[in-house]
Amino acid sequence: MGCGATVNAEPISDEARAFSEALGIDLAANLCSNKLASTRQPVSKIAQVAQRQTPQTVKPVTPTSTPVTQAPVTSPATMPMMDHSHIPVAVPKGAPAPQLSASLTRDVMSGYNLNLRIANYDMTPPPIGVAMENLMAPVRNAETGFVQGHAHLYINGEKIQRVYGNNVHIPASRLKTGMNQMNITINNHAHMFWTYDDKKIITSIFVNTQSPNLVMHKFDSFPVQSD
Repeated sequence: MGCGATVNAEPISDEARAFSEALGIDLAANLCSNKLASTRQPVSKIAQVAQRQTPQTVKPVTPTSTPVTQAPVTSPATMPMMDHSHIPVAVPKGAPAPQLSASLTRDVMSGYNLNLRIANYDMTPPPIGVAMENLMAPVRNAETGFVQGHAHLYINGEKIQRVYGNNVHIPASRLKTGMNQMNITINNHAHMFWTYDDKKIITSIFVNTQSPNLVMHKFDSFPVQSD
C-alpha cells in the first residue's frame, strides 16, 4: 500500500477508488493512517457517494400483452333458452281472434283436473329442429287461418308448465291451503303470449281449496262463445 504501518483496513474496491479520484480523495494516504476510525470513515463515505452517484441500471420493461379471450361461438343449439313469456305477439290482421276458457274440478283420486276450452286456435307442440329465432314470428294454419302455439299454466304467479292439450292434471301439492290463482295464457312456439286488439288472451281461475265450491271466481279476456 506504500505505508509502513500495518492497518486493519477494509480493501479498496475499484468502484470506491474510481470515485475517490473523482472526488480528489487520497484513499491510500487515508488508509495508512494509524487512526483506525479515520481509516474506515472515508471508505464508508466514499462507498455512500458511489451508491448515490452510480446510475441505476433500469431493466428494460418487457411488454406484456394480455391474452384476449375470444368469446365462444354459439349456435342456436348451444345458446341458453331465453324466457319470452313476458313478450307479447299480436294475432295478425285477418286471423280470427283466439278464444280461451278454463274450468277446474277436484279429481276423484287426488289433486285437480284442469280443462281448457279453445276456439280459433291451433294448439300443437312446437316443430322439431326449428331454431328459436325462426319461431318468433306469428305462424298460422294454412287451412284454417288460426294462429298456432301452445299454452302456459301459472299458479300463484309461478310458471308451472307448458300445455299442449285440453286437459291437465294438477297435483294437490301444487296448490296451497286456501286461496289460489291460476292463469292460463296461449303462447306462440317462441313462448311469447298472444294478444288481440292489444289485449292479452288469458283465462284466470280463483280457487279456494277449503271451500266446497272450489272455484270462487273466473275471468276470460276472450271467452269461448260456443263449443
